[in-house]
Amino acid sequence: MGGMPVDVELGKHIAMSTQTHLNFLGDIFYLHAPYPHETLVSLGDIVLNVGGFIFIQKMMVKRRPPIKGSVMDGTA
Repeated sequence: MGGMPVDVELGKHIAMSTQTHLNFLGDIFYLHAPYPHETLVSLGDIVLNVGGFIFIQKMMVKRRPPIKGSVMDGTA
């Protein structure tokens, strides 16, 4: 049977084709062992995860007041 080409789907991932726009935003990085399960990720996924990691790290670090007499205190 003839018909229009259909995108191949694998879970939530859809294979890119010649009709795909903005390919660089798609899932282009293949992760395999030692990761728990094989998956595809995009550049946006990586940026979002790195940003979330940095945000959590900054929220976990307790800021200390500057030491009196130090350069940071401005009284030296």
